[in-house]
Amino acid sequence: TITKQQGLGSNNTGAAFQDSKGRIWTSKRGEGGDVINEKKGTMKHIDRQLGMTNNGITAFGEDKQHRLWFGTWNGGIMWLDENAGVIKQVSSEQGLFSRVLSFAFDEHDKLWIGSYGGGVYVFDEKNSTIKQLNTARGLNNNNVNTVYPDNHHQVWIGMHGGEGNIYNTAGGNIKHLSSSSGLSNKTS
Repeated sequence: TITKQQGLGSNNTGAAFQDSKGRIWTSKRGEGGDVINEKKGTMKHIDRQLGMTNNGITAFGEDKQHRLWFGTWNGGIMWLDENAGVIKQVSSEQGLFSRVLSFAFDEHDKLWIGSYGGGVYVFDEKNSTIKQLNTARGLNNNNVNTVYPDNHHQVWIGMHGGEGNIYNTAGGNIKHLSSSSGLSNKTS
């Protein structure tokens, strides 16, 4: 167990992720986070290095190029290209709702982003486009806790409030899941 007494930035971590190099990334509420490298025996705070003071990391991920991605509460999505020493950001200026709760890459390297209040965003970095799925396009609500693209051209979308949607990427249709289709409808 690693706590604040051992140098962790906070005992209130929100998300954790282990990257391909074996490092453990943790978030702390209302700020950036920490990266722990057990092989080297090091721990460092990543708040100001990533420009994340008061942003709050909500999710972590890694793409096929081994770039690290960070979902944030107030700053959209950021990614770190460690080889180039560059941090990039996709935020409201590019059309992305800032409150990111989750994200996942599909088999085509598109980034599916679940947001609080904006529904789901699909970021295609290769074509520099952002597409939005929200209640106007058929989602049950715009508060998306989790997204999961499967290998069958579907994206599973977990909604706040106990509902879910399945988006068919090939046809563009949305299937609604609720307690009437077998979900427990528990929100805890």
